[in-house]
Amino acid sequence: MTEQQIELGIEDRAPELVPLNAIFATDFVQILVPVTTANTMAEVAAAVAHHVEGKRVRALPYPKVVFHNGRKLPPR
Repeated sequence: MTEQQIELGIEDRAPELVPLNAIFATDFVQILVPVTTANTMAEVAAAVAHHVEGKRVRALPYPKVVFHNGRKLPPR
């Protein structure tokens, strides 16, 4: 008997840990933030802000967003 391999879609797989090199907009330090493939961009932005706001940068009450190659990514 031969086993068939089934390729799972990204939404069917377990979340994978991804090390993300990030720079908060007004910070001067690059940081390494652990995120998962299941995180939304809003969650990624919050994770980056968590490591910077109130430490090296003043916390501001605005929504946090992710930019990649100069383009704002949707929060979902």
